[in-house]
This record gives sequence, structure tokens and C-alpha cells, in this order.
Amino acid sequence: MSFSKPDETDPLSCKEDSLMNEDFSRYERQMQLPEIGAEGQMKLKKSKILVVGVGGLGCNCALHLALSGIGTIGLVDFDEVELTNIHRQTLHTEETVGMKKIDSAMIQLMRHCKTSYVKFLPISMKIDRNTKESELHDLLSSYDVVCECTDSVDVRYIIGDATAKLHIPLVAGDAVAWDGQCTTYNFGDGPCLRCIHPIPPESQFVKKAFQIGVSGPVVNIISTVQALEAIKVVLGFPSLSSKIFVLDGKAFLPRVVRIRGKQTSCILCGDSKDNEDKKLDKSEGVKKEE
Repeated sequence: MSFSKPDETDPLSCKEDSLMNEDFSRYERQMQLPEIGAEGQMKLKKSKILVVGVGGLGCNCALHLALSGIGTIGLVDFDEVELTNIHRQTLHTEETVGMKKIDSAMIQLMRHCKTSYVKFLPISMKIDRNTKESELHDLLSSYDVVCECTDSVDVRYIIGDATAKLHIPLVAGDAVAWDGQCTTYNFGDGPCLRCIHPIPPESQFVKKAFQIGVSGPVVNIISTVQALEAIKVVLGFPSLSSKIFVLDGKAFLPRVVRIRGKQTSCILCGDSKDNEDKKLDKSEGVKKEE
């Protein structure tokens, strides 16, 4: 499978190396922030961010990234819009029920960004254990940051492993019931996913929104944090690397908790000699001796 890449012959691509009058008007309030200014806005315009999953987290995350002026935004999903999605998936509407989520999302994103220089690359693709590593790397390699916005543990570990190998920052979010969390992996000297959770949890212990429900506002708070984190990574600001944002939406208790950093013994990114003779078994989620 081949993936869409920025087209240098596209008139919009010719505007990537400078801020246009439209940019100064559209992002004026954002550029008034001294930490951003014209230089920071130019970094955002040149950046490429991939959003994996265009559901509850992905919709709002993609929208905020687009409205902030991220130059290229990739959207990956394979699913179709259902009526049960509407209460939290802000880019989908009743009129797009039954439509591919990436197509539905594009309708709303283009309405918000019709005259901007943001480029969207919709990709209809299912990521699972059957996805070839070379295919996944081909997809991810042209992006500066990846936002993992699925509700699948399998997908999180597949994307987590691939981004760690490619040294691409990964902003991961999760929301279920009244709770949510967000953290950033593979950034600076911070940990990868397997530094923190070497082995995926067993499926019976993972709570799913379709099983116990989820609060729409909690989903959109977490996805907004994801967008903010991705923007901070692009700008080089301190991030949630080695930290995790945790939200108890019912008590409205937000916290930032420090977690352990990069582990030399990590089965994926560690530099311990003991890891050299191990290989990753995707089906079990661990590295086994040959």
C-alpha cells in the first residue's frame, strides 16, 4: 500500500516555507503569545502530524491541530460513522452516519479550514497485528509527531513499537467512563511505551467505552490535551514526557503524575546488552529468547 505524501507541485505546498498574509490574520491571537510568535507559527506550518483513529479522541485532536495551523495532518481510520458516535465525536454528524469516518471528518475540517494552507491526508487503513512492519513504517516515517487516538490496546502497542523504532514522538490518550489520561512517549530522553508497560494488559482487564460508557466532555478534554501536547512537541516546549496527565472527570480532579523515565533494560529501546539477543513477539507483546 502506498500513502499520500505532500505534493511539491501543489500550489499550497509552495506556501510552506513562509507565512502568508492569511496566516498572520488567521493566527494573530496565537502568534501574540511570546512563546510562539512568527517563528513558532512557522514551525507549526512546516510540521506534519499523524492522527491515528478519527473517533472521539481523534476528531477533536485533529480539529485543534488544524485550527492551530499544523501544515500537514494525516488521518488514519477504517471505520464508519454510527449514531452512537455523535455525542463525543465532534467531526461527525447525523448526516454522515454510514460514511467512512475519514470522509466525514474531512467535510467538517474543510469547512473550518477552507481558506487556510493546512493540508489533510486521509488514509483508509486498518492497523492490526496483520499490518506489515514495512507498511507501517512507510506510513509513519514522514511525520514529526503521531497522536494515537484509538481505543485499542493492540493498536497502541503496534504504534508504540513502530514510533519508538523510528524515534517519532507519540502522544497517547485514553478516555473511558469519567476518567481520562494522556502522556507523551519517545520525546527527548523520555521513555517509550514499553519502558512503562513492557507487556500489554490482558484484554479482560481493559475497560471499553462500549462496555461501561464514556463521558463526551471527558473525551474532548483529553483530546484537547493531546493536541496541546503535539503542538508543544513541535515547538520544543517541555511536555508530558515522563509524566502523565490524569483526569477524574466526575470529581473534576486533574493531576499530573510523574512516571519512570527511559529504562536501559527496556525490551524495545533499552541499551542493555541483554536485549540484543531478544526479539519482539507481537502476538504475546513480549520479547522472547530465540
